[in-house]
Amino acid sequence: MPNTRSSNHAPRNVSSTHLGIQKRTRANYAALQSELNRLRTVLAQETMTSQPMTTEPELFPDPIDQAAAEHEIGVALSVKILAVVEQDAARNDL
Repeated sequence: MPNTRSSNHAPRNVSSTHLGIQKRTRANYAALQSELNRLRTVLAQETMTSQPMTTEPELFPDPIDQAAAEHEIGVALSVKILAVVEQDAARNDL
């Protein structure tokens, strides 16, 4: 007895051209993935060789950082001098 059930769906017949496209797409995806991995490796190697890790201080530090450090040292020295002067004044008052 034939199937009398009605359906909105057509039977699924996959054509050979569609299978060929899927195979090429998978191959292209695999090639792209391989190329991406290769480029990541090259980039990582270039990054490591272009900026070697050193523990030495910089030859030419940033002038702004240097100025800020000198200012902090100057303020700390001024506070210490003020404290010493106040201690001497307190001793002289005794």
